Amino acid sequence: MPSGTLGEVIETKSQKWKKGDRVVSYSSWSEIYVVDEGAAQPAPSVEGQSDSIALSSLGMVSMTAWIGLCEQEIGAIKKEDVVVISGAAGATGSAAIQIAKNIIGAKKVIGIAGGDKKCKWVESLGADAW
Repeated sequence: MPSGTLGEVIETKSQKWKKGDRVVSYSSWSEIYVVDEGAAQPAPSVEGQSDSIALSSLGMVSMTAWIGLCEQEIGAIKKEDVVVISGAAGATGSAAIQIAKNIIGAKKVIGIAGGDKKCKWVESLGADAW
């Protein structure tokens, strides 16, 4: 199954990578996968956080939210905008709430989620209403 993956270089002929480097790439769920050197990127890390942060907050999840909100031909939201985010309690939706409110500073951010517990959590991320 292809997806974003986090891995460790175990053998390489590349000048770019060395054994032990942590990388992210688009590959498959397997124990060992061969990736062209240009198809991998250094895995981002945050001290005290799990390595899996490279696939979530610092990976495709937040990139998807960012592009949906900021790309000129898609969202292009501004500070004066009211933003409505469905699926706000999910991975990408929760990143979008935080980006819209705390980075872009949208005038109002409305998060749509299922149930009071999820909606209150979405509000704790910065949503003005749910």
